Amino acid sequence: MKILVDNESNDIVSIGDDDMIDQLASEIENSTLYENIVFPEGFDPDDPETFAIYTYVDNAFVVNQDELSGKVRRTRNSLLKEEVDVIVSNPLRWNSMTTEEQQEWTDYRQALLDVPQQSGFPDGVTWPVKP
Repeated sequence: MKILVDNESNDIVSIGDDDMIDQLASEIENSTLYENIVFPEGFDPDDPETFAIYTYVDNAFVVNQDELSGKVRRTRNSLLKEEVDVIVSNPLRWNSMTTEEQQEWTDYRQALLDVPQQSGFPDGVTWPVKP
């Protein structure tokens, strides 16, 4: 795998294995093409947010902690909205549950809210299991 890096900002411009990245490297001034790259765990070249989270400096990936924190929070917020809110904000669903089921959803919601307080945040988040 190859990556093309802007030498001034250390931003990753492109990732690929084909001739297109070679062509792009020849067209962009002040850039460097690195080959045979091993990506860190969690690096997803198909996720556009990856390019905001990682830079490449001195032959190593560097994580922008603010961007990574934002991505984790957006994931958490999405889970709250799509999984929890549709249950707890619907009185018919909520009232049809047993007290134990309601407590499981309450605990799950609280665990999601507590994600930023985990000791490994944002690099090593342990996601709670949905009831």
